Amino acid sequence: MKKHAPVFDFFRDALKGYRLSGAVDYRVGPVLDEYLGHLARCVADGEVTVAEGLVLGNLVVKFASRCASLPEARRERR
Repeated sequence: MKKHAPVFDFFRDALKGYRLSGAVDYRVGPVLDEYLGHLARCVADGEVTVAEGLVLGNLVVKFASRCASLPEARRERR
């Protein structure tokens, strides 16, 4: 297995920053982090091209920047 491109470490660090700042819903952050790790492994194994991996990784980070925490539905008055 080849080493993945360092840009995937940057993507994961950017996602971590969003998670620590509370910009990403706490339930979504770990899933996105796991996806970025899987994506990096797929690029390293040659299952996905580097260009495809960069596009997908960028979309994940962009989504994380816009994925605000939602109020719990069970706490809302009906």
